[in-house]
Amino acid sequence: MNVLLRTGGATVGVLLGLVTGVWEAFLSPLYAGNFPLPVAPVLAVLMNVALVWGTHYVTRHRLLTLLPGLAWFAVVLVCLTKTSEGDLVVPDNDWMGVLVVLLGAAAWGVGGYWLILAPAVDRPGVPLFAGSAARNAGDATPTAGGSAATAGGAARGSGPA
Repeated sequence: MNVLLRTGGATVGVLLGLVTGVWEAFLSPLYAGNFPLPVAPVLAVLMNVALVWGTHYVTRHRLLTLLPGLAWFAVVLVCLTKTSEGDLVVPDNDWMGVLVVLLGAAAWGVGGYWLILAPAVDRPGVPLFAGSAARNAGDATPTAGGSAATAGGAARGSGPA
């Protein structure tokens, strides 16, 4: 069941990353008269952070959390390239498209760091790309006696009992 949940969560995350990448690319040249509407950069930040968090919440796996961001970035890169006829989804003279790429990538970077790398900094004994069981085993909570207890309740580092 755990593998099925991780696979399903990663698949939904990748599909949502593809959809939001296309959606934000087509919304980047949005204007109301002569005034540009910053809908796409705002969506890029909000949706990308939500996708990082949602995928991490469902999969609880560090590498699977990054897959929707890679799908989003691939779609945005495809939308930034010219076709053989010279057409672009995101115009090259539009600063709103640049904001979508920069802020969307920054949202993935900050959200990914916040959820993936930051929790491992205070646990030096846990490998960076370990599964959730190894990460949870590295969590130590202090007890009244000053020793650390793991989630299982056994004293850690207290020597022979």
